[in-house]
Amino acid sequence: MLDNYFSISIWEYLINFIIFGQCLFFMLLYEKSITYKKKYNQKFIEDVFYLLSLTFIFSIYIENISYNFYKSHLLIQYAFLVHIAYYKLKNRYNVLTAISLSFLLVFLNSYFWEAVLHIMEYNTNPLTLLNFRETYHLIVIPFLINHYWFDKKIVVRKIGFSFCISFLVSVFVFEVIPFLELSYFYIPFFLTISNISYFFNRVICLLILLDIMNNHSFKKKHVKGWFNID
Repeated sequence: MLDNYFSISIWEYLINFIIFGQCLFFMLLYEKSITYKKKYNQKFIEDVFYLLSLTFIFSIYIENISYNFYKSHLLIQYAFLVHIAYYKLKNRYNVLTAISLSFLLVFLNSYFWEAVLHIMEYNTNPLTLLNFRETYHLIVIPFLINHYWFDKKIVVRKIGFSFCISFLVSVFVFEVIPFLELSYFYIPFFLTISNISYFFNRVICLLILLDIMNNHSFKKKHVKGWFNID
């Protein structure tokens, strides 16, 4: 009955719930991590984080697991980006806060690195703004603004730089690769040169977001959390 109601299987519904619900979970975990008064074993939590991450990566790779748009190489890249984010954030934040921000920034970056393409889509058809699967990633922005002050001039400049990188990558993928007939080359793991280019774009844009969080943000005091955690 539920299968017919949602037009998808229960398992597909649960997977989609996890994919889009992760954002709210890590927002909740973030607010819990900055209000939790008792000490906890940060080294143990970090070890568990690494263990679960490696288990996830090897499972995806060995079983070649994919789901809709999320191909196995993209899932592994996502986990890799989370680790990059955690490595950059762990020296400034406690373990749980760093893990939470890592997932939130990588989730936001899923939209951020494609921003140039999205702007082109909106210019062609404004109704694409209603594409929930894409625009939902932007929910991270008001959450971060609620908790931090940002140096606006620097942030605007860095976002502009990321747009330039994304634009150049897009030109390379859509103009240069077809012109030089490079799409026929097979690249291990990444499969195509386009995928490598997109991965490069993802990493650069994520590093820009991490630089903003680490060097150009200031934590607000006495902030009312979204989840009203005391």
